[in-house]
Amino acid sequence: KDNKSITSTSIPKYSLDNLLNKSLEAYYWIGFILADGSFYKNTFEFSLKESDLLQIIRLCKFLNIDNKIISFRKDTKSYRLSFHNKDSINNIMTTFKIHYNKTYNPWDFNVFENLSNLELTALLIGIIDGDGSIDKSGKYISITTHKNWRNFYQNLINKLNLNFHINERINNVLTISAGNKLVREYFYNYLQNHNLPILERKWNRLKI
Repeated sequence: KDNKSITSTSIPKYSLDNLLNKSLEAYYWIGFILADGSFYKNTFEFSLKESDLLQIIRLCKFLNIDNKIISFRKDTKSYRLSFHNKDSINNIMTTFKIHYNKTYNPWDFNVFENLSNLELTALLIGIIDGDGSIDKSGKYISITTHKNWRNFYQNLINKLNLNFHINERINNVLTISAGNKLVREYFYNYLQNHNLPILERKWNRLKI
């Protein structure tokens, strides 16, 4: 069936509860949602560009949600997963101390402080798939975000002991970047040993 003809709906059974199962894949999706998800009035929304439809389908599979609720937005040429579930969404927001308007209300890293390096790396890879990029040479990994997120990322890279550099640009833009071989090898080896539903178009560029 053509996904472009599918419209979004609101059915209470749709839930984010699988994000709490403490698997590496759960932390990957939490990172991706941190980057590209949004919460508003008991509604969860996750949108990606048209060419990344498969990634939203993968998220639906992880959440045990029928992907027929994915909708296509012609104006932005993007796909969206959106649903209401007051109890589940409030539970997730409470667990991870998520506030509305995340650009100006960054997540509290203390929530993740006690995670293992394996779990934190899965989280970071999800963030990179959402807000990050790997350049065409395959040598530079970077994340772009708002300057309000500086403390979150500083704590994350310190905990993982990864040699990322944080730089504040104009217009409140923050970049977290790394171009050294040890960082690339770290991610490469991790992805070889742990099966995450990564964006292949991005990580296939990685050179070690």
